[in-house]
Amino acid sequence: DEAEKLLRQAYDLAVKLEDKRGQAVIANSLGQVIGKEKFELAQMYFDQSIKLGEELNNQVHLAKVHTAFLQLKKRNQIAIDRKISIKMIKIGVVDCVYRSKKDNLHRGKIAPNDKSPHISFNEKFVGSKIVSKLTKGTLVLVVFEEKSENFYAKTIELME
Repeated sequence: DEAEKLLRQAYDLAVKLEDKRGQAVIANSLGQVIGKEKFELAQMYFDQSIKLGEELNNQVHLAKVHTAFLQLKKRNQIAIDRKISIKMIKIGVVDCVYRSKKDNLHRGKIAPNDKSPHISFNEKFVGSKIVSKLTKGTLVLVVFEEKSENFYAKTIELME
């Protein structure tokens, strides 16, 4: 837990410094550190590390990340027929937050860092406690699901 906390702080600092190489290395480390306990979150960090490695055209880094991720998959022995529902997790920023006149609920959208379609949220499903902390530009980790070709947040966590 302590290693994960420190690595997340280092990752956040690398994001603020716009250090893509640092982000890629730290995301890979995060994936390895938390992989045994939280496979879906580890997968998200490995995916982020791969994306950054591709942007930097760093083949050595990509080889290391792919190797580490494959080892994690083997250790966890994830079987697709045992796992009917795969959680989808992304890092992104809050694009907007507003109160709906129709139902008086706070609603909003999250723009994933990987430029995939926005993820909608409302306080009824993710909780008013977290929604009250969200403002435009807040960096978040979101677990979401797809319904009728749209994406909806199930849980949101601040990335501080």
